[in-house]
Amino acid sequence: MIKRMSKMAGLTAVLALTILFTDCNSIKAQEADESMGITFDAAYATQYIWRGRDLFDDQPAFQPSVDFDLSKVGLEGFGFNVWGSFPLGEGGGHINAWDELDFTFSYGTTLMPEEAYALDVSTNYIYFYFPDNTDGDSQEIGASISLPNLFKVGEVAIVPGYYVGWLWGTHSGIDWGNDGTTPGWFHSLSLSADVPVTEDIALSLYGDINYDDGQFGAESDWSYATLGVSSEIPVTDAISVKPFLNYVIIMEESVCTYGDDKELFGGLSVSFSF
Repeated sequence: MIKRMSKMAGLTAVLALTILFTDCNSIKAQEADESMGITFDAAYATQYIWRGRDLFDDQPAFQPSVDFDLSKVGLEGFGFNVWGSFPLGEGGGHINAWDELDFTFSYGTTLMPEEAYALDVSTNYIYFYFPDNTDGDSQEIGASISLPNLFKVGEVAIVPGYYVGWLWGTHSGIDWGNDGTTPGWFHSLSLSADVPVTEDIALSLYGDINYDDGQFGAESDWSYATLGVSSEIPVTDAISVKPFLNYVIIMEESVCTYGDDKELFGGLSVSFSF
């Protein structure tokens, strides 16, 4: 446990130093905009469910992240994110070898923003890094599209979305033919809506259904579905808290890691924006 706390403390120090030294000259030059475009988030989750897989055997996780809005340094629409996941329980023992850091570089924009058929489009590259088990290192390229203005019930927008990604093992290389092991496609169809509760708070509702086409040896099939609810509650202009609750229905046995075909988990995150 001491070793694990040391790792998390080290990560926190690295993220803090990154925040401190990221492009200070560019920040000073933006006198009209005091925001640095950096958000630090620390989350506690009762379980770590990744694409239907219970990775930590029902044990909780600490999941910090730092997000950089690169438009603040002249790269309009671009962003960079570092996200980590660290098991807080002992589980079956093996889960403690799966500390994780994900590095995501993304670009997004909105086409025809004033029209009913406006399109939010984005692309991303993700590097999944496992410090204690680098054989599991993987990469993914993906793209998403959503329609933020097309469907409305009163003032509430119901937003359909679609994401597609191709994942491959870092050490096995890209295999577009999919050899049935790590490489594979992932497809996600989603619906989301933000329902106002007060002037500053909304209830975010979310649902998706997902098709896993071979990632990490999964059978090609509709693998799982998610129903989620969350709410971001502002504390100050820079600080907010976000409770969340998710219910996962696992439909494909090959992604059912520990035999449970339904998972209910939640958590709380605290965000600091600079």
